[in-house]
Amino acid sequence: MATDEGMNRTGHYTPTNAAGQEVPIPAMVPVDSGGNRLGVPLNPFRTLVCSGCTETGQVFGRNGAVTGIETVWSAGGLYPWSAWATPGVLVIVSDDALDVDVQITLEGLDADGEPVSETLTTDGADGTTPVTGLPTFASLNAAYVSNGVNMQAGATITVTRGGTTVAEIEAAYQAASMGVYSVPAGSTAEILSVRWVPGKADELTASVRVRELDGVFRARDVVEVYDGATVYEYGRPDVPRSGLLVGERGDIELRADRVAGGSAVLSGGAVVVLRPA
Repeated sequence: MATDEGMNRTGHYTPTNAAGQEVPIPAMVPVDSGGNRLGVPLNPFRTLVCSGCTETGQVFGRNGAVTGIETVWSAGGLYPWSAWATPGVLVIVSDDALDVDVQITLEGLDADGEPVSETLTTDGADGTTPVTGLPTFASLNAAYVSNGVNMQAGATITVTRGGTTVAEIEAAYQAASMGVYSVPAGSTAEILSVRWVPGKADELTASVRVRELDGVFRARDVVEVYDGATVYEYGRPDVPRSGLLVGERGDIELRADRVAGGSAVLSGGAVVVLRPA
């Protein structure tokens, strides 16, 4: 067992065996018969087998100009949750007329909290012509380019609900940087880790916000981020209910706070797993 002497300055322990010898991280990662890592990629500690998981994923966002309390998403400001007060159809439109025949896949939840998805294609003659979908959405978890047609350099495809922007897909990423996630009905979400990356020389307060069904957003963790990337571990995929728990039909939001000084940059990514409620 690790002791305080084995803790580094960031609060993480160096793994050792029974003889007190350091164990390399690769030796701790389970693999299948072909040598492939098991479980969730990106972080070796997240590659342990996920016990009872029905789905794994990552909630990510980037805000390039934080000036106050804002969601970590590309549109800036706080995410407009009020746009979902009444479920409805989604609309996509590009700010570049040459963004034609670009397929956009939208994934979210319907009014009952059940998964719903749709693939829309930008107008074939003029990308600035709005295209309206058919299914009803009550929240949006992801929006991304899903065919072999790249967006025009520097272009942005906006997804709106009732005239309000709920996602922006930037050509640089070909996917929406949203920083929010809604939990499906029948599932409990666990936030296993969050990675914060501030801009060079930027200092911000970052927080993981959670709203249970019919509740309000409250902070589950608040940290100061500066001087490079920092990963905060909350749970293990092989130990159910060890992470930050969010009940079915609850919401997750990554938020930044820049209360003084000029604008700052912050990116965030959360590893989230779903288990039956």
